[in-house]
Amino acid sequence: MLKPSGALGIDLKRLMTDSVLHYFLGFFLMLVIGISIFLYRSYERFEGEILRFMASVKRFKVYERSYFGRFIFGTVLLKDLERISGTMASDALAINSQQRQMTQILDQIEEGILLLDYQGRFKYLNSAAYRILGVSPTSLLPVAISECVRDLKLREFFVQFARSPETFQESEFSIQGDVKVALRISSVLGDLGDFEGAIVLLNDVSRIRLLEKHRREFVSNVSHEMKTPLTLIKGSVETLEEDEGFSERQRYLISLIKHNSDNLVESIEALLILSRLDESGFHLPLEFLRIKEQLKKLVVEFSARAEKKNVQLRLAECPEDLLLEGSGPLLAKALGNLIDNAIKHNEANTLVEIGARRLKEQIQIFVRDNGRGLPEEELPRIFERFYRPKSQSFHEGSGLGLSLVKNIAKAHKGDVTVSSRLGESSEFVLTLPSRAN
Repeated sequence: MLKPSGALGIDLKRLMTDSVLHYFLGFFLMLVIGISIFLYRSYERFEGEILRFMASVKRFKVYERSYFGRFIFGTVLLKDLERISGTMASDALAINSQQRQMTQILDQIEEGILLLDYQGRFKYLNSAAYRILGVSPTSLLPVAISECVRDLKLREFFVQFARSPETFQESEFSIQGDVKVALRISSVLGDLGDFEGAIVLLNDVSRIRLLEKHRREFVSNVSHEMKTPLTLIKGSVETLEEDEGFSERQRYLISLIKHNSDNLVESIEALLILSRLDESGFHLPLEFLRIKEQLKKLVVEFSARAEKKNVQLRLAECPEDLLLEGSGPLLAKALGNLIDNAIKHNEANTLVEIGARRLKEQIQIFVRDNGRGLPEEELPRIFERFYRPKSQSFHEGSGLGLSLVKNIAKAHKGDVTVSSRLGESSEFVLTLPSRAN
């Protein structure tokens, strides 16, 4: 085997040494470059994870394909849920406390309070409602109407209201024998106007109705007892008026007795009529009336009184074919009171007109004048029983006349209204259905 010479051997060794050194330097350089590339790519992946997590948090998208983000977001979410849960628990305790306080308050109210839902079930009843309805309290709410309401008419009322709800309704029922219940029900509507339920108020008015019955009986009995002696007094006074042997002073006293006895008789008649109208079983004696004929009779009846006061009384507009189903004597009494007031409480040289007109299915009968008028603040109370306006011209009388007009109108399923201007005019309008139901 050939061996290299000295110089050549030395060169070969140097060459081999340099090659190994270059190899290791290249390998080391490649290793550094590889590690750098690995670290850079790892940083890119880590940075991407953080960016995706932050985007997920901002948009609350926990479904991103970022396991690290899910883990961090889940941890944050759990902490938030714990905080929200604690807040909700404290809010729930506060709400339950308020509900208990509200229940205690509602249970102290004498009126029955019920909440009816859109399905026709009671969601809430206070203690008074259970007592008035005569059922035992239950905690199993909501409860069906049939389980709380035993009276068939009242039950049917609730069922019908749930099927065809109205905004507001009032009625009165007799339940459990002599128990009288006044009912008011108001609908609860949603934002879109849909029916969500109703609030029901029940009031036991049995004692009030009993007292009203005793009051009517007392008024009726006293009025009957007073009517007979007053009629005798009135007849005796009329006899004395025919005697010419009295002095002027005595005649004045006799006329004073006659005037006040007439007022008492009119008041007693008004009380008797009101007592009859207040009776629950009262039925109007109905007949078909020709309005124009009735008004002509009233003009003739009050003409002498109007002439004595120098007031012109005349019949205004009234169609010939205007018919009304009602009680002739009661309507004559109501219109007579209005005409008498218009003549009595106005100055001389004024005009009083009566007339009638048709308004769809109703008939309006009016009495108007161009006299003193009434103060605006008096109008809301003008039809109250025994109320007399503060105006000096109204100090006479018992305060029953206009109340009687109001009750006669209500008995005919109608109403009476007034419009007036102080010092100018007044108009009273009876609005009645042309046909009785």
